[in-house]
Amino acid sequence: MPQTASVAAVNDSDGKVHEDGSLVGIGYLMKRLGRSRTRCFQLTKRPTFPKPAGETGLGRIWRKADLDTWIDVHRPRDLQQRAEGNFPDLR
Repeated sequence: MPQTASVAAVNDSDGKVHEDGSLVGIGYLMKRLGRSRTRCFQLTKRPTFPKPAGETGLGRIWRKADLDTWIDVHRPRDLQQRAEGNFPDLR
């Protein structure tokens, strides 16, 4: 059973992080990748995706560092296109 965190730890709707910057919700992934909530949920089901650090009433939360590492390794093209202002179609 995953560890729980308080609802105040993350605001899933806009991707705000825990006070110490360590926990994030799906909104963080959406902002980093420039992808829809649906596409980000699809990505969380991949075997390489980091396991959640816990769950709040708003949904699962992850360690920010784990997501940043996963994005750098598995989605570098998304980051490059987002930086260039090109938001690709959903895959």
